[in-house]
Amino acid sequence: MVSRDQEIATQKALDLVAHKNVARAIRVLRQVVESEPLNLNGHLLLGSIYMNLRSYPRAIKALSKGRQACRQTIKYLLMHADLLEQDGSMQDGQDIVVLLHRIAGIRFYEGLFLNRLVDCLIRTMAYKQAMRLLASWDANDQPTHGF
Repeated sequence: MVSRDQEIATQKALDLVAHKNVARAIRVLRQVVESEPLNLNGHLLLGSIYMNLRSYPRAIKALSKGRQACRQTIKYLLMHADLLEQDGSMQDGQDIVVLLHRIAGIRFYEGLFLNRLVDCLIRTMAYKQAMRLLASWDANDQPTHGF
């Protein structure tokens, strides 16, 4: 979960972009994702800025880290669901519904990362890599090894 300070810093970066101070926004976002590697908004915004600057290798790196953060979070949530089920601490279905809802939200983010990664790869003419990345993603399955 992203802290309030992280949310404020990410919003600050958005404000900097709106005021055309992209270099400072990049510095802020780099600090954000370094201090909280699971900040999906930070990774997505940083990757999007690099895409708009046509700095595709940097965009690919930022977006890949964001996608990896999605995968790690999903694995953690699935493991948590298994543990809740095994120890019988799920009193009703509410716990599992909350976890499934969170997983669905993370999978949505993963789809955004995937889309932007494929776009970057296509723009750099890395067509085979883009196709492998698309083939590695299964939104209805456990996290797969991939990009």
